[in-house]
Amino acid sequence: MKLMVVGLGQCGGRIADEFARLGIRARARRKINILTGVFAVNT
Repeated sequence: MKLMVVGLGQCGGRIADEFARLGIRARARRKINILTGVFAVNT
């Protein structure tokens, strides 16, 4: 399963950042891509 994450506002942006870090870690450690896109929208 692949995810697209959209974070809205300050809290959503932080959650999107965590998903981005998780995706980088998964790519580095297991050579898999779990994210199709991560977007943070500041409202």
